[in-house]
Amino acid sequence: MDPQLVVASRTLEDRRVAGRSVHCAVRTLTDGGFVMEGQVLGGGEYEWARRLDAGQTARLGALLGVAPADLLDAVVTRFPDAASFEEHLREHGLDGTFWSRRED
Repeated sequence: MDPQLVVASRTLEDRRVAGRSVHCAVRTLTDGGFVMEGQVLGGGEYEWARRLDAGQTARLGALLGVAPADLLDAVVTRFPDAASFEEHLREHGLDGTFWSRRED
């Protein structure tokens, strides 16, 4: 992601499990959007990103009951990992756009 597009960033998940490294960051963007980017290393590489537009990001903030400036802190405080946050997004129809890449 182009650093010039990022307003703020927080780490949602950073752990090692069964010889694999899992990292996920959440970011707010200059256009009012939001992105969650993840990477899994070990036994190959898997990268992914889910992007919400400004309207979906505002809806996420409303669902969490926080102001835009507090969105990242709310996400990393309320969700223990990327999977639980993804589930929350799906439950509320916040699919955004998704990209992924796998390399063996």
